[in-house]
Amino acid sequence: MTRITDDLRTYVSALLERGEVNVVEREVDPRFELAAVISRSQKESDRPILFKNVRGSDFPVIANVYGSLPRMAEILGTDEAGLNTRWNERLETAASCTDYSREVPMPADMQSGKISDLPHIHYREKDAAPYITTGVFLAMDPETGVPNLSFSRCMMAGDDLNMACCIDAPHDLAKYQAKAEKRGEALEVAILIGAPPPVFLAAVASLAPEEDELQLAAHIAGGTIDMRPSRCLSFMIPAATEIVIEAKIRPNERTQDGPFGEYQGYYCDVNNGAYILDILDVSWRGDAFFEGLLCGSREDLALLAVSWGARIERGLKSALPSVLDVTISAAPNACIVRIDKQYEDHARDVIDAVFRSKPQYNRMCIVVDKDIDIQDLKQVWWSFLTRGALDKRVYSYPDLGGLPGENYEYTGYLGIDATMSLSSPLERATTPGENEINLRDYVV
Repeated sequence: MTRITDDLRTYVSALLERGEVNVVEREVDPRFELAAVISRSQKESDRPILFKNVRGSDFPVIANVYGSLPRMAEILGTDEAGLNTRWNERLETAASCTDYSREVPMPADMQSGKISDLPHIHYREKDAAPYITTGVFLAMDPETGVPNLSFSRCMMAGDDLNMACCIDAPHDLAKYQAKAEKRGEALEVAILIGAPPPVFLAAVASLAPEEDELQLAAHIAGGTIDMRPSRCLSFMIPAATEIVIEAKIRPNERTQDGPFGEYQGYYCDVNNGAYILDILDVSWRGDAFFEGLLCGSREDLALLAVSWGARIERGLKSALPSVLDVTISAAPNACIVRIDKQYEDHARDVIDAVFRSKPQYNRMCIVVDKDIDIQDLKQVWWSFLTRGALDKRVYSYPDLGGLPGENYEYTGYLGIDATMSLSSPLERATTPGENEINLRDYVV
C-alpha cells in the first residue's frame, strides 16, 4: 500500500492541503533571493516553503521538507518521541526486506531537457556558481553490484554537457569511483532530485559497504519501492523521482569546485579534486518539483540529527544505563544527551562514550537530566548554569583525531555536565497542569 510519504509530490500536496506550507507566489531570483527567503523562513518556522515562480526556469522549487523532526517521524511511520528508536529499528532490520523492488514502466509524462532548464540556485554570496544540493547519487559497486545512495554537491558551471561534483573521500561512492578508475572505466551515476522521501532518508544513513541502501529505502517505505528503466544507464531508477540526471564520472581526471558555503556555516576552500560528470540525459516527470536545500540551515541540521543522533543514541544505550534520548539538531558536531542519572559520574561516563563513538562528528557533548527538553537550548543552558559549580563540570579533551582542519579550527573536544548532583536539595518549581493544558481552550 502506497503512503503519502512515499512520493515527494504526494507528500507536498498533503502538506499543502493541511495548510503546513509557506507558498511564495511572486517571482524570485534564484541568485541569492530564493536562498535568502529560505533562510528567513526557517528562522521563523519549520514549515516547508514552495516557490511557484523562479526566474529563468519553469520548475517550482520546494525546500525545507525535512526541516522538521515531526515530519521525518511521519515519513518513518512514528512520532517525534519515537524517531530515533524507529530509525535504528529500520537500520537494524533492513536486511529482512527481501524482493523489495518492483519494476514499473517509464512514466507516460516523462519529458527530456538540459541542465540549463533546471533552476540555477546561487545559495551563498561567495559560492563559485549555482549548485545542486539535494542530488541523491545512486550508483552500483563495480565489483559487487551493491547499490549506494549518497549526497554530493554539483556545481552548475559551464555548458549542458558536464558538471563538477565533490565526493568526500570516506564515502562509499568515492570507493566505487576508485574501483571503476582502477579498471579505467567511468562510473555510472543517477542524480535524483526530488527523490521519494524514503530514498532521501536512506541516502542520509551511513551503512556498511556491503549493505544495500535501496533496500533500506524500501524498508522505510513499508517493503517495496517502484523502479523504472533509466534511459542511458545499466540500472533502474526509483520511479517516483521528480528529476533525474543520468551521468558518468570520468576516470583519472579532476577539476575544481568551490568555494561553497558548507553545512558548518563556513565556506570551504577551492576543491582541486572535484570529479567531472559527463551528462548523458536529463529527464523529469510532468509538473515536476525541483528540490533545494540551504546547507547549514535548519533542514540540514535536522537531517544530521536523524542520521548521527540516532546512531549515537544506539551506541550509548547499549553501553550505559538510563540514556533516554539524544539530539544533535541544535548545532553541527555537538550533541545533547538526556539521562536518568543513576550515579555521580554518570554524565562524565556518557561524555567519554560519545567522544569514543564517532569523534569526527562530536566535538562537544552536553548531558542533562531527564526533566530537560533537549530540543530547547534555553532549558539546556539553564540546567548547566543552575545545577552546580560551573568550573567543575566542564571537561576538555586533547585532540582525538577528528576531521582535518581545512579552514576550520578543529582542535579539542568539550564535555559539559549539566546534570544536578544526586545529593542536591534543589527541587524544580512546577505548576500542576502546565504541560497538559491546551492554550487554545483559553485564548481566542
